[in-house]
Amino acid sequence: MTTEILGRANGVQFRDVKHAGMRHGCHCIESRDIGAYDTCPNGCKYCYANQSPKLAAENFKRHDPAAPLLIGELGPDDTIVPAVQKSFLEADQLTLGF
Repeated sequence: MTTEILGRANGVQFRDVKHAGMRHGCHCIESRDIGAYDTCPNGCKYCYANQSPKLAAENFKRHDPAAPLLIGELGPDDTIVPAVQKSFLEADQLTLGF
């Protein structure tokens, strides 16, 4: 996803952010994946993130809205590392019109 496409789709303008892309020849903006494979129960036919609808349904049952993880709970050997994410927006232009 390029900043141009994303901005046009959402009615915002992004700063000219220099990025290396995710792969060689890629012009997509840097991103962070916050999900986990085989966890969404929606069942979209062409979803790349679910290889098995059955496994996704089983994993979704393990979701705890109060837990800091998407699926399951923190174990004694788990570590949470905060990620730094700076805004790509040109200015304070984001408004939510609900």
